[in-house]
Amino acid sequence: MFSTMMKMAEESAQQFAAMQHSQTQMLQSLMPSGMVVPGATHVALSPLSRLANFQNLVSRALTRQLLNCQGLWSLSFNADALGELQGDVLKMQAAIFERLSAQQAQWKAGLEDLETLAGGIKEVNTLSKLFEQESNLAARLGALVSSQATATMELMESVQIGYGYLLARQAQDTQD
Repeated sequence: MFSTMMKMAEESAQQFAAMQHSQTQMLQSLMPSGMVVPGATHVALSPLSRLANFQNLVSRALTRQLLNCQGLWSLSFNADALGELQGDVLKMQAAIFERLSAQQAQWKAGLEDLETLAGGIKEVNTLSKLFEQESNLAARLGALVSSQATATMELMESVQIGYGYLLARQAQDTQD
């Protein structure tokens, strides 16, 4: 049964890799070589190039997640390896909780700062001043959301890489 499940996991990983390859080819076929984007000084400013980069990054994150799941699945049948891994996993979960708590505190502080800023907006007598104040408020909200999203993505990537490292180390220890 274990070998059948491992075969299914390997086939899923292969299918995912084939799908990623097909998507990459499709995106490349949409971007003819030597394509010139009016007003763009660099190919990275091209929307299709940015879409391809986004697709590549998401595919890599999903591949890491799939490989981590596959590794955990294979270790779940080895009681000795799983027992040794539990301590490391608990430490990692504690670190994740600490980072999430810090993010939550930053989010709360940022929202409180926005509330203070919004409450301090003065009544103005020109449209330009009103627009400046409202734009400043919107920019600060955008910066707060951006920083929180970035921190969350960094945490996600860090967790995936951390679990991958733990699994690779455990697999190496199991083979030795």
